[in-house]
Amino acid sequence: MDQLAVKKFNSQFEPYEGWQSGAQVKQLIKTIISNNLTYSDDESMQVRVNGQIPNIQHLYADLSNVPTKDMVMIEFDRNDKNGMIYNIRSGNYTPSPKD
Repeated sequence: MDQLAVKKFNSQFEPYEGWQSGAQVKQLIKTIISNNLTYSDDESMQVRVNGQIPNIQHLYADLSNVPTKDMVMIEFDRNDKNGMIYNIRSGNYTPSPKD
């Protein structure tokens, strides 16, 4: 894959890097679902979540379980050779303050 194609591929995920609200995490999940459905016949293009190719049905279920005001750290693992994002890690989690 050439650098322009890698840039285009990565650009769909890069806005979600760093601390993200639950609402943004939901958008990221939708982006992962779309990408992995598009590349369902090419596992090398599917994005992993915390090291595994996610079950699409589980991702749909996750959409309803993400509190929209909570903050989550999102980090990427990139291919050492071409820089393509291949894994998305969710890390530190900060619950929203309770009223």
